[in-house]
Amino acid sequence: MVIAFTGHRKLNEEVARKKLEDYLYNTLFMQVVNKKIKNIQFIVGGALGFDQLAFDIVSEAQETFAIGNTDSFNISTEIAIPFKRQPSRWSEEQQTKYNSQLLKANKITYVDTLERYRDRNVPVGMGSYLKLQLRNCYMVDKLTEENDLLIAWFSGSKGGTKNCIDYAKKQGKKILNLFEK
Repeated sequence: MVIAFTGHRKLNEEVARKKLEDYLYNTLFMQVVNKKIKNIQFIVGGALGFDQLAFDIVSEAQETFAIGNTDSFNISTEIAIPFKRQPSRWSEEQQTKYNSQLLKANKITYVDTLERYRDRNVPVGMGSYLKLQLRNCYMVDKLTEENDLLIAWFSGSKGGTKNCIDYAKKQGKKILNLFEK
């Protein structure tokens, strides 16, 4: 099972954390405990806000489930980074958190290095708005199985999260918007 996350950079972190933890622990991870799911790959975009919150929660769960795991299930994390210089305009504190998450991730993908997701008008590693959307497309395109899911924190406003959700809908992917729950 693959679960990707998309959401706003600005959010009430306490409310978002509670809703995401409730879903992950009370619904999804119960399926792991009950042996209905053996493998979960989580993909986050590495952006500020919901992406980093989702990574923190999943990383905490990954550590918790690793303790005493003899049932051969696997929880893995991937950070899909639109371009290497993504955090270059962030504060030192934000960059420190980001770098800490990179160290914890099982996989890091620099999406603009992948042929299918390149912005041909901007050098690899440098930023563009198109690269942000191409990163979203990459994450949605990884949702290939019937049970795969895009978990969103979407208020309805225009922007990258809306673009990601619109693309996912167009591709027929399952979407769970926790903002509305």
